[in-house]
Amino acid sequence: MQDHEDVCEFKEIHCVHPKCGILVQRSDLANHLENSCSYREELCSYCEKRIVFVDMTVNYLLIIEFQRCSRNARTDR
Repeated sequence: MQDHEDVCEFKEIHCVHPKCGILVQRSDLANHLENSCSYREELCSYCEKRIVFVDMTVNYLLIIEFQRCSRNARTDR
């Protein structure tokens, strides 16, 4: 029976990202990691770096602030 539990697609397992910890069916893990895990990496459309999804908003805000500062520096000359 233990052998079956080790491979059962319906068994709930924890996400592999320790900070996430959500339980998903083994069969849904790949989809969770790619599309819905808060700790998946995404490509930032502004800086083109790979950013952990939960940090994306902070990354965007930093980029926007940097752009604002850069524009202000150019107009101060």
